Amino acid sequence: KRTCNFAHKPENVGKNRFENIVPFDHCRIVLPVVIGSINDSTYINASLVKGYFYPYILAQDPLDEQTCYDFWCMIGEQNSRAVVMLSSESEFTPTEKYWPSEVGRIKTFGRDAEVSIKLIGEELFSTFALRKFTYKFAKEKAYREVMQYAYLCWPADKILPESTESIIDLISRVLSLQSDHQEAGPIILHSR
Repeated sequence: KRTCNFAHKPENVGKNRFENIVPFDHCRIVLPVVIGSINDSTYINASLVKGYFYPYILAQDPLDEQTCYDFWCMIGEQNSRAVVMLSSESEFTPTEKYWPSEVGRIKTFGRDAEVSIKLIGEELFSTFALRKFTYKFAKEKAYREVMQYAYLCWPADKILPESTESIIDLISRVLSLQSDHQEAGPIILHSR
């Protein structure tokens, strides 16, 4: 039987947007242990999935500043180069937004600003926004790069996107980036 014990631990329940949408224990992403943390710092609502071409991670949108920090820890730990946001940007509250809104701006997360994220550039297409970020953890010397593909054609109140062509185009672009970076970790897809 597949279990979801970690997701339902009392210290992790608040990290789940919905009680019934949680990762199975056998495929959950395990974050690195944070020394001195009183909670289960290894939990994030995200699952590793074996894809046809590449592995990918399905994750929920962050809920607050702590889960934004966890989200960036996952990006860094997994060495992901592509993040696909399927939620509408208008759904995000300021504390759920894990990226800076303006080019050149820096946003930090963690108790002591352990990770800093800078928006390097943004390009708008008809069906998605492409954002390039650099990020760095305080304990690291070098900045790393990640691309965010923010899909614009999936209304919040709909089960399916508006068009199959737009989602196929998005998939093609993400797979192209992934194939250009063979060392890259899993593609991360997130939504509500």
